Amino acid sequence: MELLKKFDGETRTQNLYWSWLYTLDALIGEKGEGYPSFMHSKAWLHKELNTFLSSWTELKHDTILYAKQIYAEMGGGMAGVDDRGYVEPNPKLYARLAALVNMTREGLSTRGLLDDRNQENLERLEQLALSLKATFVNCF
Repeated sequence: MELLKKFDGETRTQNLYWSWLYTLDALIGEKGEGYPSFMHSKAWLHKELNTFLSSWTELKHDTILYAKQIYAEMGGGMAGVDDRGYVEPNPKLYARLAALVNMTREGLSTRGLLDDRNQENLERLEQLALSLKATFVNCF
């Protein structure tokens, strides 16, 4: 993680792989004043580190592409399950995620690899990330 901080912004956003790591970097580190009290605990730091490492592991796995992936996560939700949840107040993460989605969409579109459905999905994801960023940006 300290290695990531040694690189300048251009290096950290040179491609999707590095941009993904830069996005995850927003999870690491102590939260400043104004964040909820539970986000200042050691347990929270451990949770954030676990999230970072899990996503990095998936990123490493996806870049290898040595086997067809299982798509169980694309199934429908369970009937009768309430879908409300908690959204962590991390505007820096959402800003970086929006930039990463934009970079993905533009790269795929430029290469003619993006159909209308996925174009719309990526646009919706970017707008969601920007909306979450705007929701939390003035909280801290």
